[in-house]
Amino acid sequence: MAKDRFAFKWQPWANLQAFYAGVFILMGAIISYWYPSMMFAGINTATALIILAFETPFPGFNRLGFVSTNLYLRALLYLAFIVPGLPQAPTHTGVLCLFCAAVTYLWAAIRGEPEPPKPKGDRPARA
Repeated sequence: MAKDRFAFKWQPWANLQAFYAGVFILMGAIISYWYPSMMFAGINTATALIILAFETPFPGFNRLGFVSTNLYLRALLYLAFIVPGLPQAPTHTGVLCLFCAAVTYLWAAIRGEPEPPKPKGDRPARA
């Protein structure tokens, strides 16, 4: 029991890495509206907002069930989100951070860490 109490948890680290990656990608996407491509800037803006929505504990967003709580799916989703950030230089820092977050989520899933807890703001509906 003491061993489990002091065990290192990887999921909170991946959460912070992905949150800051979303911030960096959003800042790079805003810069990218002027140079080099508005199309990739729009895609990266949407990607960054999706990442920030997944990583910020909104009470209603975690109701998506399997999509928002499965660490394997989140790691694969973030690996797919790396692709639109590669063609533009302003988003490279965010893409590198997102790659680290995806690998950390994958490692947490392989180690069998529990799924992220639901936020305490969710209340059951009154009858």
